[in-house]
Amino acid sequence: MPGVYWCWSPIHFDDVCTQFGSFEDPDGHPTQLSAAMVPRYASVDAIPRGEEPGHREMADAKHRIDWEPGTRRSRGAEFTLTSGEGVTFEIRLEPLVRFQMLAIGYQHPEWGHAVWQGEEKLGFESWKLDEIDPLDYKHIHVHQICRATMGERTGVGTLETVCFGPHAPSGFRDILDGAPER
Repeated sequence: MPGVYWCWSPIHFDDVCTQFGSFEDPDGHPTQLSAAMVPRYASVDAIPRGEEPGHREMADAKHRIDWEPGTRRSRGAEFTLTSGEGVTFEIRLEPLVRFQMLAIGYQHPEWGHAVWQGEEKLGFESWKLDEIDPLDYKHIHVHQICRATMGERTGVGTLETVCFGPHAPSGFRDILDGAPER
């Protein structure tokens, strides 16, 4: 059965920024996995030129999404990032605002993402988010602006998810079934 599982989350705290990304197979094994942490600088001028000395590539990264039952949309997420030195960072995300990626063309039948439409072609649509079918393939791909916590740190980030097809850790068994009640 065809499918894709993608989870991506850049997060901004006062002193550091983190990044997590994972493509996974239907059993939940990563086929691509990345996680890193970089310091936050007070100004553009303070950013070092060349290689970033504070860049910390994580040696291990795991995540868990708490899916909203009957959807493929998060109601929260957790990340565990482990540095090469064995330091573990626990991050929790609380969704605040949802953005349907259909609005910029992903899965759009006419306005496909990055599809040339010709010079100055304009159009628009609007949706009432509480009225859309969350399992319509066009509405599976979402970004959620989230409040993030990591220990005493509080920040803001985005959680991007798109999951078509089975994904055992999430409880998805078919191409577009919703998350089971937990």
